[in-house]
Amino acid sequence: MFFQRAKIGLNETWRYIVGSFLILIGWLSISSAPVVVLYIYIAIKGGTVTGDIANDALSVGLGKNIALLSMLSTFVLACLCIYFVVKYFHKKPFMSIITSRYTFSWKRAGFGFLVWFLLAMIPFYFSYQQSPEDYTFSFNPTTFIPLLLICIFILPFQTSFEELLMRGYGMQGVGLTTQSSLLALIIPAVIFGLLHSANPEVMEYGFYKMMPFYVGMGLFLGIMTIMDNGLEMAIGVHFANNFTAAVFVNMENSALATDALFMAKSYNPTKDIPYAVATMVIFLILAHLTFKWGNWNKLIRKIK
Repeated sequence: MFFQRAKIGLNETWRYIVGSFLILIGWLSISSAPVVVLYIYIAIKGGTVTGDIANDALSVGLGKNIALLSMLSTFVLACLCIYFVVKYFHKKPFMSIITSRYTFSWKRAGFGFLVWFLLAMIPFYFSYQQSPEDYTFSFNPTTFIPLLLICIFILPFQTSFEELLMRGYGMQGVGLTTQSSLLALIIPAVIFGLLHSANPEVMEYGFYKMMPFYVGMGLFLGIMTIMDNGLEMAIGVHFANNFTAAVFVNMENSALATDALFMAKSYNPTKDIPYAVATMVIFLILAHLTFKWGNWNKLIRKIK
């Protein structure tokens, strides 16, 4: 059991509160060094400093890939922040916040990535065939190849950090404190949504239109974490989700502004909600059948 493994080490409630602050402070201070260095360079060169890192980088001719690399690099150090808090503040093995298994299950991570990637790309293919005018295609090897390499090697740190913090450290902390699987599912999902409230998409389309997606995604990833007793599948899904958006189909005002192959000309978050829910349900059914998850009452069970 994922929550049983969490009982290793020091788990007082105050440690999770203090530990969360230590992780966030480390992420927003030390880990932000790559972005700070980039903005110092932009300021020296007389570029714009608006907070829109992609356009600010473009103002001095650096390109979106440099902006993306500097932003994603912060999560490499952020992952180290979680490691040190878990290892030395809670005195527990780092693997204990990742999985109930003895080793990381690459099979589950691969399943999560491949299935979610296909569930995202197959509908896009039919959408493009039906309405190609809704998208702009652009392929420039000098920008696309570096983008692909950045997303293969650096992007996983960003998606893994969010899973380690929310569905790993956070979910276990809430679960041990409340002794409720349901609260351990809901509370981190809501926090996950709120942490994305400053994203450009939220500013563009509105808080109440975008929050169902972020909170819903948090619940979806939390459900598979509890049912599968580990983060591996959620890590694969989250990576596939962001990889698809960064490399294949991007949109204006995206938090991951890139030179993707396709740029969607418009986006209607309200219209996409039924599709998003259906996709999540299909994935959970496939995962349930493939890995024989058992009874769904794990989601509401009391943690003993």
